[in-house]
Amino acid sequence: MLEPILESLNTKTVILASSSPRRSEILRRIGLKFQTIPSVFEENLDKSSFEHPKDYVLENAKQKALEVAQRMRDDKQNNIPDLVIGSDTIVVLENEILEKPKSKENAFKMLKSLSGREHEVYSGVTLVSHSHSGLDKPSLTQFYERTFVTFGELTDDVINGYIKTEEPM
Repeated sequence: MLEPILESLNTKTVILASSSPRRSEILRRIGLKFQTIPSVFEENLDKSSFEHPKDYVLENAKQKALEVAQRMRDDKQNNIPDLVIGSDTIVVLENEILEKPKSKENAFKMLKSLSGREHEVYSGVTLVSHSHSGLDKPSLTQFYERTFVTFGELTDDVINGYIKTEEPM
């Protein structure tokens, strides 16, 4: 299904605006050739100014992609990429947006709050594509996915063991 699209995309300059090993793995698994240039967009958007979690996750994805696209456009040593992919993922529990934990203590608290409960995971993606002239405004395509996840009951030992892998960080 993806072969004709991949054949065309793999002749283009595609940038993943992320340092996430999981996002890189997903793109590699489908056979996409890309470069990774992590975004330096500071994720400090005011969550309360968004009507719905999907709007928040899509805005973060958009800002990440646009930041990398603009940085590459400004850097005269780089060619303007054909496509920049920005992505963001959040967890929502009882209408509260939970983001990637910033400390082991925060990770423990978050995982404990999710233990034995259902929550939602939103992933937003923004595709920024440029014309070859570089003079036009970039074209944006956005989409998101919402998944319902139910955690089993997690003991403190299981949570601490998982945190030691640094996967939740």
